[in-house]
Parts: sequence; structure tokens; C-alpha cells
Amino acid sequence: MLRAEKLSEYFTVVDKPEEADAILKGVLSTQLAEGTTKARTSVSLLAADGHHLWSDDFGVRWVWGPASRCRDSIKLRAEDVANGLYGAWKKSMKSNQKTTDK
Repeated sequence: MLRAEKLSEYFTVVDKPEEADAILKGVLSTQLAEGTTKARTSVSLLAADGHHLWSDDFGVRWVWGPASRCRDSIKLRAEDVANGLYGAWKKSMKSNQKTTDK
């Protein structure tokens, strides 16, 4: 599901770990409650050498509007992961640029 999110716009997603610069690992848990599925995820991005690059946890968040009842909570977690990873990448790029400018 992450391939369909922003990841493919900004990162190259590969199928084999030996082709990757970094590996995204995580856990997704779901719970059926009151007729809806609630999903939580915890993810880590590790460099190919095993060095920790980034991690975050994403839980249930409210989505407002007419489509809020039919939103897929697993898809929402995939969006959260893609947005979180992209945000961390942007932040690191700004940080690297400041270091280079000095």
C-alpha cells in the first residue's frame, strides 16, 4: 500500500533488500470496534548497514467530512507513514543544506 502513496513520488521503492539504500520495517495492528476497523502502525527506517535513520508510531486519528465514515484506516496509516517519512527527509535535506552553506 505504501507504493501507492507519496513514497513512489520521492523515493525509489525496490523489491529486494540488497538493492536498497535503506529498509523500512514495521508492524501494523488492527482492531475491529463498533463496526469499524482501527489501525495503528510503528515503523523504522534502517540504513543498509543497520544504522537507525528514522522511526515513528501512528495511531488512530480523526478524519472529518462526509467521507470520514468510509475511509480505510489501514490506508490512512499508509498515508501517515508516507507523509512522516517524506517530512523527515525534507527536514534532513534542510539540515544538510545549512551544514553545506557554512
